[in-house]
Amino acid sequence: MENSIITVHTEKDLFNYIQFIRLSKAKELNDLKIESNKSKDGESFKNFFKKINNKIGKYEEKDTSIDESISRLKSNVPNLMSEEDAKGSLLSLFAEDKNGVTKLLFAIKVALDHEYEYKYEKEGLEAASTFLFNDSLKLKLIKNELENCYKDIAGKSLTNVQKGALAAIIVSSLAISVIVPAAGITGVSQAGTVLAAKGFGDLILGTTSSLIFAAAIVGGSYYAMELHNREAVRKAFKKATLEEQSVYLAIQCMIVKQLRKSLSDREFKEELDSILKSLSTLKSDLDYFLFVEREDVSLNKSKLNAFHEFDKKLTDILF
Repeated sequence: MENSIITVHTEKDLFNYIQFIRLSKAKELNDLKIESNKSKDGESFKNFFKKINNKIGKYEEKDTSIDESISRLKSNVPNLMSEEDAKGSLLSLFAEDKNGVTKLLFAIKVALDHEYEYKYEKEGLEAASTFLFNDSLKLKLIKNELENCYKDIAGKSLTNVQKGALAAIIVSSLAISVIVPAAGITGVSQAGTVLAAKGFGDLILGTTSSLIFAAAIVGGSYYAMELHNREAVRKAFKKATLEEQSVYLAIQCMIVKQLRKSLSDREFKEELDSILKSLSTLKSDLDYFLFVEREDVSLNKSKLNAFHEFDKKLTDILF
């Protein structure tokens, strides 16, 4: 009897497949544009070919760019999963996601992804949204909500350059398998407890400061960490920009909103208490940097104000 080999797909595998969905949609739409412009008529022979050549040339440039992105993706991911495997992975990865937080974080990663140049970005995001949620507008709504929360907390919108830079940081740091462990975990505070119980030290040794920072804020685990792990977060927190801190706080607002919709009143109070304890502990570190050490005064004043604006945003969500 032959041994069957079972392939276990990861969050990263599914993320890569969704990137392929977006690039494939762009390829499909651009091919249609080229074909439709080849068949137009009704104008003078000279004007017709001048306009058509200009349009086709524009779409062929896009086509080259799209093909290059698809080739790069396939080079980066030689074992890209099939559509059937992707559908199975979508079900299995979120099977234990009782409160919807894990899928929300994954969706945020998809919405912010700028690893490739996504032509026809709107349509590609709609295709990805249909695959993830069976709703073409869901990802756009999540992206808009995140940007609105960020604007309220930071007091300004992100520039396109900042969006690109932050997207790379956030996408790499929101490792949902670490932030919100799926096996047997039903809430964010419990996820934080698991991280603390594991010591969190092994994770720190092999990861970036962004992941440490994300786990502390989004994972709701900071107040429960061991002392040496909290020191690592303090160092990461010091290095974090105002923009990075604000976007994590914006994500936390969205998590609170999601938990309120999906949990009972008692469960929600427990989760919110855990989140607020972690953020309060983190904010006290910021108070220390500003008022005791008196370092980076202008930056830390802005970061402290972002926490105050987060409180205001939370008030809007809860009342």
